[in-house]
Parts: sequence; structure tokens; C-alpha cells
Amino acid sequence: MKAKWYGDQSDLVKWSVLLHLAKAHKLHTIVQICFLNHYDFPSISIDGEKFQVPREVIQHFRTISSVQNISKDVRIFVFEEAFYNRDPEVTRFWSHLLPEDILVLYQHQTNRNGKPWIEEKQQQLAKAINVDLSQVKIARSEEMASGVVFLFCRKP
Repeated sequence: MKAKWYGDQSDLVKWSVLLHLAKAHKLHTIVQICFLNHYDFPSISIDGEKFQVPREVIQHFRTISSVQNISKDVRIFVFEEAFYNRDPEVTRFWSHLLPEDILVLYQHQTNRNGKPWIEEKQQQLAKAINVDLSQVKIARSEEMASGVVFLFCRKP
């Protein structure tokens, strides 16, 4: 995830999915683990002179932890750390979940050649957490973010 994309259409879908799943399964807490990538915002130009985007503007529009205030019914904790090797990290997070907790992963389409990609991502998650493929479910909104899916699995 890059800060420049935080707050886009995908986030509307993501937080709709997460809050719906939390309420439908009577979960009281969401822990968002961000797979962050460093991003330097480009400069702006005013009358030919270049300036950096002010820190307060970035904080207002791109502060990932601000989502902690989205709901009064569900507590949200944001864990921000850069990750580079996802499968071992996902396996580790899964091992710390309690029975009935739900793991949700954001996945975006990495190929643009029209080949199917969602089942491959499902298989990758099923393998990483050692569950049957049928246990990995899909949430999405093709109207708002067609190249994005959320894979989720409830821990037995």
C-alpha cells in the first residue's frame, strides 16, 4: 500500500467489507495490518516555484490511522509497518488469531493481460494459512474498484 492511494475507491470498498463482516459475525475489533511501501509525494509548483506537499495536508488526507475513528461499534487498531515477504507474515498473523476471528487480505490485480487472477490469489492464501481453498471467500465491488478483491477466511 502506498500513501498516495489511501482514501481512494478501494478504501471505500475495504472498509465497507470490513465493517459488514465485523457486524455480521459479531466481532468487536478490527486490526488493520498495513503492508506499507514508502512513498515520497511529488512536489507542487506555484508560479514556477517548486514546493513540497505540506505535512499537514498529507496527514489530513493520507493518515492511515485516522480510520480508527470510523465506527463507534467496532474498535479499529492500525498496525503500520513495512513488509516485504507476505506469505510468511500472513502465516504468522493467522497463527495469532483466535477461533472465529476473520483474516481479510486486500488483493489487487497484478496482471493487466486479462488472464484470471483471483483464484490464484485465493490458492496462495489457502496455502499460506493451510486451509482448504473453499474456506477462502471473496468480497468485492466491481462497480467501485474492479481490480480489487478482499479474500477472507474465518479461523475454525
